[in-house]
Amino acid sequence: MKKLNNFRDLQEAVKNNHLKIKKNKIFRSGHPDNLKDRDLRLIMVKTIIDLRAENERKKSKVFNRIDTINTPIYYNNKIREKVLPIIYKKNVKDKVFGIIYNEYINFVEKEKNVVKEIFDLLENKDNYPVLIHCRAGKDRTGFIVAIILLSLEADSDMIINDYLESNKYILNRAKRLFKLLKIFTFGLFYTDNIELVLASHPHNIKVVIDIINDKYGGIVNYLKDCGIKTEVINNIKKNLLD
Repeated sequence: MKKLNNFRDLQEAVKNNHLKIKKNKIFRSGHPDNLKDRDLRLIMVKTIIDLRAENERKKSKVFNRIDTINTPIYYNNKIREKVLPIIYKKNVKDKVFGIIYNEYINFVEKEKNVVKEIFDLLENKDNYPVLIHCRAGKDRTGFIVAIILLSLEADSDMIINDYLESNKYILNRAKRLFKLLKIFTFGLFYTDNIELVLASHPHNIKVVIDIINDKYGGIVNYLKDCGIKTEVINNIKKNLLD
């Protein structure tokens, strides 16, 4: 769907692999606020899971005959608060990267209620097809999709590769814009830190996977710590796997 930024079917994450995810069950994207009802009817979306915070949804689109469930993760607010004061400073790339990296660690430890709410929704086969989105469809959506893929027994490389696909939709477009800005400002417009924020870095999603495996002993134990029973995981597998 060209109108929807960073849009793709979860099935695409596992193409050319032994794991077979059903098509048109879970979609991921950036925010759909520029769409019309008919656009989402084309892919027959029944449920939207919106990961944005309240302040990001002030002008959000309300779609007819589609259930929109808000399960906020406050990532954007935290990144703005911590990164904005230093966004144009030089020699702070490591600090910016560390801020983002730590927020991914916080996803695992502090968003367990969000994970449970989403898995409860995904257990009900009547809620599909589902669209999961945040603002750009990269960080918060990337985390939730990684958790779903882990629960389906996708391997780490597959999850990381799917996560990095967002760079094609977001970072590459931004780089073209930054190139023009540098030309017009004679190189004075400093973009390195902005690029760090916009990029999907493999280290970020890898630390999510590593914590779940090393600290919790795998996805089943992590989901159990989120309050999700094995029966729920098995029902989601029935909904999503061929």
